[in-house]
Amino acid sequence: MPEHNQNQYANNLNQFSDNENTAENVNQQMEKRAASRLQNEIGSKVLSLVNFESKYKNIVESSFNKARNNKEKLPGKNNERRNFAYLSRLDRMIEKHGDAIEQKLWAASAENLVMDYEDIPEAYWKQQEQILRDNGQGRELSRYEKEILAEDLIDKQRQSITSWTNYLGDKNCPYPLWFKVYAFDGISKMSNTLNLDDADYNRRDNTTALSFPKLNAEILAKVYRQINDFYGVDKENWLAQHSDDEKLVSLVKSANFPKLYAKELVDTKVILKTPERTEDVHGDWFEYKLGDEEEIASLAEGTRWCVVDPNVAHNYLVYGEYGHSKSTGSDKESNSKAKFIIFRLEDPNSPGVYASNGSASIRLDPNGIVDEVSGLNDGQAVEDALVPIVKKKALSLPGGEKYLQKFDDKQALIRLDKKMEKGEDLTKEELSFLYELDRPIATLDTYNEEDPRIPELKEKYGIEYALEKGVDANKMVASLDSCDIAKNLDSFLKQGADINNTVNHMKAYDIAKNLDSLLKQGADVDNIVNNINSYHIAENLDTLLKYSAIIDVNELVSSLESHGITRNLDKLLRNGADIDLVVNRMRYSDIVDKLDYLIEHGANIDVNELVSRLNSFEISDNLDTLLKNGADINNIVSNMNPRDIDYKLSTLLEDGADIDNILSNMKPDRIADNLFILLEHGVDANLITEKLSKKEIEDNIYILRKYGANLDMY
Repeated sequence: MPEHNQNQYANNLNQFSDNENTAENVNQQMEKRAASRLQNEIGSKVLSLVNFESKYKNIVESSFNKARNNKEKLPGKNNERRNFAYLSRLDRMIEKHGDAIEQKLWAASAENLVMDYEDIPEAYWKQQEQILRDNGQGRELSRYEKEILAEDLIDKQRQSITSWTNYLGDKNCPYPLWFKVYAFDGISKMSNTLNLDDADYNRRDNTTALSFPKLNAEILAKVYRQINDFYGVDKENWLAQHSDDEKLVSLVKSANFPKLYAKELVDTKVILKTPERTEDVHGDWFEYKLGDEEEIASLAEGTRWCVVDPNVAHNYLVYGEYGHSKSTGSDKESNSKAKFIIFRLEDPNSPGVYASNGSASIRLDPNGIVDEVSGLNDGQAVEDALVPIVKKKALSLPGGEKYLQKFDDKQALIRLDKKMEKGEDLTKEELSFLYELDRPIATLDTYNEEDPRIPELKEKYGIEYALEKGVDANKMVASLDSCDIAKNLDSFLKQGADINNTVNHMKAYDIAKNLDSLLKQGADVDNIVNNINSYHIAENLDTLLKYSAIIDVNELVSSLESHGITRNLDKLLRNGADIDLVVNRMRYSDIVDKLDYLIEHGANIDVNELVSRLNSFEISDNLDTLLKNGADINNIVSNMNPRDIDYKLSTLLEDGADIDNILSNMKPDRIADNLFILLEHGVDANLITEKLSKKEIEDNIYILRKYGANLDMY
């Protein structure tokens, strides 16, 4: 073949190959969109059953209107169409912006569910005060104690719901988008209190002072399997398989997530118990690859592992990650080295017979590298007796060495736990490890942010104990929360902690709470000022200035909110704050509240302008003060609503308010109700009659005539 023909042939071949790849990509995208559309059709039906479109009307209706304007085809009935539009819009957003936007959406959703301090009900504080009484302290909680309790309560709520959103928003999450939305909607209604008798969770609202249910990946997978099989696979086949469980059928038909989740949790089978001592553990490791999904799912029953759903196991084995559709072609072509290596206990009464459930699992990713270690304890933690066995196996596998520190730290915590059980002391080195003074403790558990033993050990071997054992006080300060530093401040300083370093690790509230103690112990006053906010500076202004703090009082005023200025008005003015600057930084409602004081201290305030800036209640509540300081009575009436005019009518009349102005700003029924007051204050009866309805005149005809009204027509 001539050279130029060879080149042309190669170009044509490359172009053909590019076209073929392009066509293949287009086909893949089309298949992906078709699969996504099918999933959204399933999800729209399920979400309609739980009235999702009503609870989130604004965002759903916005998506629906946008889809209609774009002339998109929306399947299903009215509510299903709305939910379909919402799911499709969410899908497109995530497809366009990737995993990062989905994680942000879940993070925002979690934060929206966490209660605010103002929403904590009075019953919660009463309960805490009852606990005080039970412990011999019959008193009310202080504001500081309430803030500490509230901070802990809100933090626990945030942690509990964030465990769900971290799981749902993870790129490896096994579920379609609609199920994530459905599950989160259900979780948002559930407290962490499970009623075993009814197999149901107590419901929550924005005043529920409890955490959210703990994430159980196995139970979530079971709920998905039931809902998906009924609405997305084969309804008739599912009903035939579960015809003997009326409660399950009812819950699936209603798509009641909280009750379905609770039922699956209560129904979870009891699994074979692992011996407490490693030397008593007998069992073996079994490998499971592509094609073993059903067996993996069976072994996962009761383990809290999400691979209790065989589709999840399949996705792990084919792709090593979630989010792909199951297809025969991909199975055959898969070169994945992903596998599950599961430890099964041997039946002590039947040698060679192994438990029907797994006790520990090591998952390898598509490259055959150790990617996850799971056990049966909370957070999929490996049980103590199995830790040495799982460690040995993991370290024998590719990539297992990256878990070495996690295993070593887990075993160190187990040793400390055993010493605690025996009442033994801990060494300085052990305490430094426990309080993470040199490095964080590596967590082996899949879903625990920290090993549950850590807070238990810290409670037993407290901060004061650790300091007495000689741990580095400055390192300890750097490792603790501000409230713990404040609680143990004297102990830290006694053990040689640098006082200014200590201040640098405390929050403003805790510094202000312990200000006198810190200053008496020699803390640098300007360093303290730099570590607290304007409000706390103002609250402690006299003390700080006494210790020669460098504070520009007018600059301080400029940085304060009105509440902080009003609360500390006397201190600010006494220490040289400019009165006009003070007034300019205050809300009108706070100005009127402190009007006498401000005017006495030279404030230049236009009282009538102030009246025009106040709401009717604020005028009514401060009427005497405003009048005393020269407010025009008729300007006051013009800025009050009928209800407040009615409430202050006698005062307004006595102070000479224009009658026409009063009557113009009162409703006829209120004029009639205050008829006697108006007439007694000399208001012309005929003038009043002009403002009344025919019925109101007839109802009051005798008193009106008595005060000289011309009523010949009646």
